Parts: sequence; C-alpha cells; structure tokens
Amino acid sequence: MEAIKSELEDSVEVTAAQLELRNKRENELQDLKKTLEEETRAHETHIQELRHKNNHAVEELTEQLENVKRVGQRSRDHKLLATCCWYQIIFILHTE
Repeated sequence: MEAIKSELEDSVEVTAAQLELRNKRENELQDLKKTLEEETRAHETHIQELRHKNNHAVEELTEQLENVKRVGQRSRDHKLLATCCWYQIIFILHTE
C-alpha cells in the first residue's frame, strides 16, 4: 500500500510539474504573440511612412521633369525664332 501511495504522490508531483511547465509555455506563447503583433503594427506604420515619402519624392521629381520640359521647349522655341530672324537678316542683306 505504501508503494501505491508513493507512486500516486510521485504522479501528482509530475502532473503538477507538467501543468506548471504547460502554463509557463502558454505564457511565453502569449508574450511572443503580443510581441509579434506589436512588431507587425510597427512594420506596417514604417511601410506607410516609406510609401508617403516615396509618393512625395515622385511628385517632386515629376514637377521638376515638367519644368525641365517647359524650359527645353522654350529654348527650342527661342532657337527657332533666332534662326528665323537670322534667315530674315540674311535675306534682307542679300536683297539690298
């Protein structure tokens, strides 16, 4: 009878230790889940910030490109006008 009682006590101790270990692991799992959720939110926020910065940079570059195109077109227009004026001067000089 003592042997059975000793075995039962050992079994209860093992079960208690297993339950304690299980609770510890569940707590660790909950902590990891919480950390993962926090890191995911932080990552998503960072991605949104990067997208905002990227969109802003693209807008600025688009505006700069449009300005360069306008200046280039003006330059071509002025060059064409200067060429026409030059040909008119040559024509006038040849007709006199």
